[in-house]
Amino acid sequence: HLDVARIAFAAGKPVLMEKPLAATMDDARALVELAEETGNLLIVSQNYRYRPPMQAVRKLLQDGVIGDMLHIQANCQEDMRLFYEATNFRYLMPHPHIIDMTIHHWDLLRFLTGHEVDTVYATSWDIPDSPYQLDAACAIVLKLDDGTPVLYEGSSATHKDRTSWSSWWEFEGTKGRIWTDGGVDEPHSDTVHLHIYGEEPVIVENITVAESDRHGSLLAFVAALQGGSLPAHTGRDNLNSLATVMACVDSVEQGRVVSVGDVLG
Repeated sequence: HLDVARIAFAAGKPVLMEKPLAATMDDARALVELAEETGNLLIVSQNYRYRPPMQAVRKLLQDGVIGDMLHIQANCQEDMRLFYEATNFRYLMPHPHIIDMTIHHWDLLRFLTGHEVDTVYATSWDIPDSPYQLDAACAIVLKLDDGTPVLYEGSSATHKDRTSWSSWWEFEGTKGRIWTDGGVDEPHSDTVHLHIYGEEPVIVENITVAESDRHGSLLAFVAALQGGSLPAHTGRDNLNSLATVMACVDSVEQGRVVSVGDVLG
């Protein structure tokens, strides 16, 4: 992305960029600094933020409905063989699920909770009958900056039941819990459940957004160009999501707990 962005910024053009922002943290920082030096807008299309169920979960957490956070879980099980041809570049990627998919989920984690990720400990493994040449499944333990533990499992070549692309989430608090399910073929239709302890669980209505998914990213980009406020997912903000991905890669390769702040620099 860096070479293409250089051309755009030199021409005085704003950039709406796909995730991940860059292949390395050095390139990502260079992108952000170049955008700021040239006075051009740099937005990363973190489109999962604009899915109505995720908006509903975020509002519940912001309103403190389940009290203080105790624990978070997320699970994303997908089988890319259902969607990609046998020659797709993802099958040759190192750390394919971590790099291609968890960028969405770490960005959602930050968006939903309002917290940054402090540390990660990750491991990964091969799915023997899959087209992936390298590990397509992973398990990751994260700690947020407020100390909340997060347990994540993911696979891009699963033999389990598929989940929503957004991941299935569970948030456990001192007053209750929130969890999502469904949305396997249509992540806009994930079901959000709320269980206040001592009461019966209920289904929470999803929040209607002006435009959802990639349309939401595009609308936010256009609004900023027309003088509106900047969306939260600017290039500089997205460094935090990308650093969490890269910390997971470092953790798998080094077999240790990795500080996201150290990766972020």
